[in-house]
Amino acid sequence: MPDSATPPRNDDPRRPRTPSEEEDQANLAELRDILFHAERDELLALRERVHDFGQRARDVAEVLPEAVRLRGEEGHDEQLTEALRPTVERTLKESVERDPQVVAEALFPAMGPSIRRAISEYFKTLVQSFDQAMQHSFSIQGIRWRIEAMRTGKSFSEVALLHSLVYRVEQVILFHRETGLLLHRVLAPEVAGLDPDMMAGMMAALQDYARDSFQTGKNAGLESFKVGEFDCWVEQGPKALLVAVIRGQAPQGYRLKLEEVTERVHATFGRRLEEFSGDASAFDATEDLLVESFASQRREHTMPPPRPYFTYSLATVAAVFVVWQGYLGVQDWRWRQFVEVLREQPGYTITGFQRGWFSRYYEIRGMRDPQSEDPIALLVKQGLDPSLAELRLGRYYALDDELVAKRAAALLAPPPGVKLAVESGVLRVRGEAPGDWTRELETRAPLIAGVRAVDTTGLLLPGQSDFVRARGDLAGARIQFSEGSAEIRADQRAALEKMAAILKTLDHLAQEMGEELSVEAVGHTDSSGPDSTNQRLGQYRATRLVQALEREGLRAAIFHLRSAGSTEPLAGESSEAERQINRCVTFRVLRPAAGVQP
Repeated sequence: MPDSATPPRNDDPRRPRTPSEEEDQANLAELRDILFHAERDELLALRERVHDFGQRARDVAEVLPEAVRLRGEEGHDEQLTEALRPTVERTLKESVERDPQVVAEALFPAMGPSIRRAISEYFKTLVQSFDQAMQHSFSIQGIRWRIEAMRTGKSFSEVALLHSLVYRVEQVILFHRETGLLLHRVLAPEVAGLDPDMMAGMMAALQDYARDSFQTGKNAGLESFKVGEFDCWVEQGPKALLVAVIRGQAPQGYRLKLEEVTERVHATFGRRLEEFSGDASAFDATEDLLVESFASQRREHTMPPPRPYFTYSLATVAAVFVVWQGYLGVQDWRWRQFVEVLREQPGYTITGFQRGWFSRYYEIRGMRDPQSEDPIALLVKQGLDPSLAELRLGRYYALDDELVAKRAAALLAPPPGVKLAVESGVLRVRGEAPGDWTRELETRAPLIAGVRAVDTTGLLLPGQSDFVRARGDLAGARIQFSEGSAEIRADQRAALEKMAAILKTLDHLAQEMGEELSVEAVGHTDSSGPDSTNQRLGQYRATRLVQALEREGLRAAIFHLRSAGSTEPLAGESSEAERQINRCVTFRVLRPAAGVQP
């Protein structure tokens, strides 16, 4: 009868192990660790190196330069170039877009000299062409060449080049010999080359025609042929043909240069010529070698030595020119000095100055006040010819006090005896003038440009000057009295009569001016005695004096009496002489106030 469960075998991992088996397993693991410890560590390190991306990159970086060098030595440059080109182009493009300055700085050491060399060569060629054109432009030969240029439809420079050129290589073309394809072409400056495909087809056709017609060998071929005005020299090589397109007659020695260049092309690019499959871009590097094939030669034209009379004439013209320029320089300096004088003159504003080039004149632009000094008079004063001056001076009104005063005098026409002066824009009028002119002054003076205010305190009407003088005489006259007395002393009689005469004159002048004379008589005392007594005494003295003047023929209506007593002393009180001065009567004109307009 079979069991319900199959017992485990000895090799079944599910079977429980006995202690002896556990010990055997431990001993086996220890033995394995002793025997394979180094190999296990190496395997773990290798596994970690394989899975570590950074370490793998460092390993590749160590061998990459050597791998690239070996790849090139094995002749697989084209494949390496094709593999690297997209990455390099993309990297360079991104670098330029991100920061063009970095690329510019990297290319500067190479591009700078190349640009300078190209510019130098261009200007050298330009100068040579200009020099030759000048040599032939004004000669009989040059005239003949110009006629030829008009007849043939060519430019004068092209005709001159044809006649002065011995020969010039204008194109150098490199062909692949087996396929007849154009590998590279170099043109001389200012030369329009033929179509490259047409040139390649023509070369293949000529080569085949020559071999078929003359039963030549495979390695034989054309050495030269002529196309229009050009000679084409062909230098045969094992893998390539070098064709030089020549204008003019080249020397046979030039053939040696072609042979040398052809040999160097084969030596440098031999492998590429053997492996050529139709991509001509690999031969762009032949440019420097092909450029060495260019050559040219011009005819030497000797110029006759200049005749002595031509030299003398040239020297005379140069001397006259120098003297004339010196004279113009001195004249320019003098006119500039005159312009500076004008700028300092009141009433002038100079905005421009220049000398005419095609006519001898000096143009001065600006503005001038009509009251300023005449510019023609200033020119004469500076010793300059006014006929050489072209004055473009507009009119304006300056605010200088001197010019404003002249403008006011011209517009107001003051009568004799009246003086006008301007100080900081204030028109001050002094003197004696009729009333009509005075009223016109009040109306017109504020309208004058530069006048901000009018001062007429010094302006008098007719007769006012006499009135002012008589008023001054009256102010200086006084009648003295004895101490404590209001009686007029006998020794003051002459002074009284003089005062009466002055007052009569004032009354008469006031009436002429249409005014009523008003005079104040003021009685003074010394300080002795009470103030009330002195006040009454001053009043008595003024009354007695006015009564005496009335007896002399003066009107009582013109007088106004006032007592100052001892409150308005005319002198000190330290001595009897000073106190005597204070015992008097003085007069002051109240009306009219001469100098103020009625």
